[in-house]
Amino acid sequence: MSGATVASGSHYSAGVGLQDMSPLVDGGGHSWGVHLCAHPGSNPDTATPMRACLNFVDDVRNPGDSVSLPPATGGQILYVLNRTDNGCSVYTAPNTTDTIYSASATSAFAVMTLPGRTGALYMSVPGEWSVSSSSPESGGGGVVGEAPQDGFGYVRYMAGWANADSRYTTQTYVDGAVAGLAPLNSPAFTGTPAALTPPAGSNSAQLATTMYADRAASAVAASIPVASSTIPLMSGSAAVGTGITWARADHVHPVDASRYAASNPAAYVSAAGAAAAAPVQSVATRTGSIVLSHSDITDWAVQLAPYLLRAGTITNDNAPAGIIGEFMSVQRPSTSPLSVTSGTSLVVQSLTLTAGDWDVWGAVGFNLNVGGQQSVVRGWINMGGSTMPSIDQMGGNAIRNVPADSTQALLPVTPLRVSLAGSVAVSIGALATFNSGTVAAFGQLMARRAR
Repeated sequence: MSGATVASGSHYSAGVGLQDMSPLVDGGGHSWGVHLCAHPGSNPDTATPMRACLNFVDDVRNPGDSVSLPPATGGQILYVLNRTDNGCSVYTAPNTTDTIYSASATSAFAVMTLPGRTGALYMSVPGEWSVSSSSPESGGGGVVGEAPQDGFGYVRYMAGWANADSRYTTQTYVDGAVAGLAPLNSPAFTGTPAALTPPAGSNSAQLATTMYADRAASAVAASIPVASSTIPLMSGSAAVGTGITWARADHVHPVDASRYAASNPAAYVSAAGAAAAAPVQSVATRTGSIVLSHSDITDWAVQLAPYLLRAGTITNDNAPAGIIGEFMSVQRPSTSPLSVTSGTSLVVQSLTLTAGDWDVWGAVGFNLNVGGQQSVVRGWINMGGSTMPSIDQMGGNAIRNVPADSTQALLPVTPLRVSLAGSVAVSIGALATFNSGTVAAFGQLMARRAR
């Protein structure tokens, strides 16, 4: 076979038709393998086999990934170039007792490390591979490294031929191939780039061409309403309308002849005319022109009071009985209190309210002589005599702890709405809890008619 035979570059495979390993001179049979991938891990049984005269290891994912030599039968020459940045492990053939001998080593071994971007020349005798170059030469920059000076001529020839063909360089070929091309990530195009025009209404990540943008703009413009060319209506039946035009800012409505003008024409009826045309009213069986007296006004006030909202007073008088604002009050002064038995409720004072809606509130006070001890006092409003209301009654209910050494306490009782159909007695009561001594209660009950 003359010239160079291109071998398969499959990962983890030596390729096909690479059996001729005899040390021939230039013009004899040559074989070479590219794109070899070192097998992950350092295991001689799974290492990627090398079978060519010239072997390019182009993929070493992790330092120590492995390739292996063929069985050392004698008379073979292999040149191995590691074109990656990671060092790879070079093993002897699996299931053999072959060894590798290096001029820099004192004894034979079964595996050696080929550093990144370096090459080495291996020659065999039966059962042994020897590395003829103790310092393999670096290719660097994606170029095939030159075979050592002591290698055979055809191996050096093939390394040089691979450099001459840019298809088998790495970085150099790639840089030249992509020069001037836009990157996939954030490309910056020049000239007049073109693309396929998406269909109308497309909602995707496709590029929008100028043709697509013009079509979309035309569709939007066609849907924009135009100005109205008709005169606005003044009267007629109310309707939502169906027009899609818009009114101009300077449009003017016609005059509505169904309404009086601001100049007050003769047909306009004045207040005096309206009063003269009104029917005669009757007040207390009197007809015709009537002069109202104070008694007439008072009579109206009494009759209409239950049905009218009344204005407030402008002096310090009291609202009449039955009128909104009517106020009632009753008090037991602190100078005449009622004696309290611990834990027993009592009525401090009562007030009879007439039918209506009332707001009732008050306060209870306590004279304390309990020997410096803490006590608990409570005040309440109800219509059940001395029976205390439930603690859940949120209005007309109050309770507090009185600190030790206190001699008096005053407890406000919050307002309670009392709605009555007839007259009922409403009471304010008191309760005190103490260990010893005496307690007396006093207080005041107040009520105002809400309506």
